[in-house]
This record gives sequence, structure tokens and C-alpha cells, in this order.
Amino acid sequence: MRKPFVNLKFDPRCPLPLRPALSLYQAHRFTEAITYLEDLKKGRRISDGIFYVMMTFATGGAALPFFSWTMKDTYDPLFRLLTNCYFQLGNDEGAVRCFGKIFDKTALDWTIASLSYEALGRPNRAASARQRAVRADPQMTSWLGKGSSQSTRM
Repeated sequence: MRKPFVNLKFDPRCPLPLRPALSLYQAHRFTEAITYLEDLKKGRRISDGIFYVMMTFATGGAALPFFSWTMKDTYDPLFRLLTNCYFQLGNDEGAVRCFGKIFDKTALDWTIASLSYEALGRPNRAASARQRAVRADPQMTSWLGKGSSQSTRM
């Protein structure tokens, strides 16, 4: 397991389908959590895609402005958990790829991106992500420096 470990906690608002993956993550079974989340992501995209195509036709395009808002609420927790799993496994490419798909990035997301970019040998992107993390939450300065455990709600 990679240091620092990001300790994710259950949030009552956590989407129900993500709870098994969050349990796997907490048990340090990251590969199994990734497999579960990738399967969940495929199923969600197909069902969401069909739903929004039907809504677009039914409303004459009026549903289109709500698409990105709904996608953010649906996929941000999924991609955030995937980013953390890849990060814990040391798969920085996967972590950066999933990080890019998060709509509303938190200070913790920027911190993980900074550490992943650093490991990939991209110092400019790492510095930029670090600045955004510290701007979002000044306490991230000490966390980035010490490499200790951090808790957040999922």
C-alpha cells in the first residue's frame, strides 16, 4: 500500500451502488474495488445514455442543459473513488486519468493529483496542482509535506 493512505469514510449521502467499493477500499482491496467500479461505470453510462437520448427527444432538447449537472452528481464520487484506488496501488497514470474526469475537484483531489504528477515526472503540473490544493485548503500544505493519513467523506 502506498503512503499516504487516504482514509475515506462513509457519508450518508454516498450513492448506494458505491458502498461495496468503498468497503473494499477500506479493507485495502483496491484491485477488487477498481474492478467493481469499472463494471458499475459501464452499466451507468449505458443506462444514463439511453435515458438522456430519450429525454432529449421527448423534450425537444430541453433536457440538454441539465446533462452536465446530473453527470457531476452521478460520476464525481465514482471517479473520486477510482482515483484514490489507483493512487493507493501506485498506478499514477490511472489516478491522473480518473482525476481529469472529476467535475468538482476538492483540495484532496488536487493533492492526490500533485503527488501522482510528481511520481510521473511532471513537475510543472505537480506544482500547479499543489498550488490549487493549498488554495482550496491551506491545511494541505502540512499534509503534502508530511505524508500522513488524511480522512475525507465519500
